Amino acid sequence: MLPRDLERQSTLIEKIGSFPTGVPVELTTTARRRIQGRLGFTTDDTVHITTGNGETVWMFDEIRSVRRLDRRGFGVVHRLLALLLATVCGLPAADLRSKALDIPNGAKVEVQTRSGEKLKGLLRAVAEEGITVELVSSQPGAQRVFAFDEMKSLKYPRNGLHPGIVAALTIGALMGISGLIGGG
Repeated sequence: MLPRDLERQSTLIEKIGSFPTGVPVELTTTARRRIQGRLGFTTDDTVHITTGNGETVWMFDEIRSVRRLDRRGFGVVHRLLALLLATVCGLPAADLRSKALDIPNGAKVEVQTRSGEKLKGLLRAVAEEGITVELVSSQPGAQRVFAFDEMKSLKYPRNGLHPGIVAALTIGALMGISGLIGGG
């Protein structure tokens, strides 16, 4: 057996070993035959499948691939839609501190406090308890420290397209390319 065949077979053995007994599976044999049934037990070199016709035993070297039938695949289209929804809905960052750490010093930021106050300024420092912002609306050089628990949101307005527009353009381009490749 060639090394790549051994690697494919060991991957297959690991995959089948991770499935619980009784799970519905579909085996594809090296002769391209598809067998559907429930996974029985496995030995070092065989797999037992219970089909509608009874139990069948297959050697690992006769199996080309295996897949579970109780889980639907999460296809490319579903992944793109999930990405689009996450981008358009603007899912919140894990927390304000990690968001603040991602913003470069000196960048323009917008801070909204829990009391409803909105202030714009330049980010000057990020500390464990909060951020320091040099306010642009007040006297030059005036700085204010905002505690993370005092802040409702922290925005880093970037120049350029909204992420939702970028996602929509990307999906449109991918669909156009797939239409051209598919003979559309």
